[in-house]
Order: sequence, then structure tokens, then C-alpha cells
Amino acid sequence: MPRWTGVATILMALIGWSSIPLFLKHFSGSIDFWTSNGWRYGFSALFWSPVVIWGLSWRSLPRGIWRVALWPSIINCHAQVVFCWAHYKIDPGLLSFGLRSNIVFAVLGAAIFF
Repeated sequence: MPRWTGVATILMALIGWSSIPLFLKHFSGSIDFWTSNGWRYGFSALFWSPVVIWGLSWRSLPRGIWRVALWPSIINCHAQVVFCWAHYKIDPGLLSFGLRSNIVFAVLGAAIFF
């Protein structure tokens, strides 16, 4: 893999990670956090629906995938609501710092558990 692809990937991740809190904070006066989550999840559903439709049509999804994904989905939905709600209570810079420092603790937790 060329070096520029790694650099481009890191830059795109940083732009994505830093732009979302700014956009959410900017629009926090216009929309509530439930509406913000609705737009985010609606876009995500549209984005991933071709993959799901492809898997369903070719029957290539693993057996029981919907049952196995239920609890992680419920936990993720609650986490996303709290994530979006935090943008209405905390400044974007502090929130982004907290989110990035969370990566360290996620890696440490993964090292402990796995």
C-alpha cells in the first residue's frame, strides 16, 4: 500500500472526527438532539442499505446475525443519544478531546479483556 493512502486515511479520519462536533454545535440552536440523531441514523441507514439488501438477496449473511446484533445495537443507540446530547452541554473542543482520550481507554480495556 502506498504511503499516501495511509496519510490520506489519517487526514480524513481527523477531518471527520473534528468536523462532526463543530456541525452539531453549530446547528444545536436550530434543531434538538433527537432530530440530529434522526438525520444521522437516517443517512446511515441509506448508506448501509445496499450492503444489507445485497446480503439478503444473495443469502450471504451469517445465520442469526440479527439476533446476535440486537444487544450491541441497543447499547450503541443509547450511546449515540448520549453522544449527540453532549454537544448541547459541552463546548466542541473539550468534547473532541474527551472523545479522543476515550480511544486510549478503549484500547486499554480491549487489552485487559482480550
